[in-house]
Amino acid sequence: MHTSQRGVDLIKSFEGLSLHAVKLQGEQYWTIGYGHSGPDVAPDQSMNQAQAEALLRRDLRKFERWVTQYAPWPVSQNEFDALVSFCYNGGPGMLRQLVKGHPKQAVADRFLLFTGSASELYREGLRRRRKLERALFLEEDSNMERWKTTDEIQDLYLRREAQRLVREGVLAGKGQGSLDLTEDMLRTLLMAERLLKR
Repeated sequence: MHTSQRGVDLIKSFEGLSLHAVKLQGEQYWTIGYGHSGPDVAPDQSMNQAQAEALLRRDLRKFERWVTQYAPWPVSQNEFDALVSFCYNGGPGMLRQLVKGHPKQAVADRFLLFTGSASELYREGLRRRRKLERALFLEEDSNMERWKTTDEIQDLYLRREAQRLVREGVLAGKGQGSLDLTEDMLRTLLMAERLLKR
């Protein structure tokens, strides 16, 4: 199983895009792109958006393998996406703590336990992320209309916002784009964006 575009968009909305290496307060490594970190990132490193996208897709493969390895029950696409986002943020050790020995129903509520941070501002961001991951984990949206292009979005405000998110690289697609998006997905991204700006 691979992360859907919805899962990728959720990760992007919280990681943000940095085209130049930055070192966040209290972090050991420099980060670049969509939250990529590790000893391969140099302080003076920079990249373009296409390179950041490619790096994110490459990084996601290892997190997807960890979710496949550690989830003790068959997962739906929404559950998989939520667990990949969780693991991308906290790593495989935290993922094991989340799922090991717990039935699926209990895991949903356990998302909210993983919000620890030395920084209150970062802790608030983690609380928002965990709530959205939990909501995605619990959601069943197979019957919802899915937009394949921004032209299919009837609501003018939502269409403009979707087009803006495509331009900014938060949603996949170029120009009108090739989307796989529901109204709930778009509204969730817009809500996350507003919360992160507070």
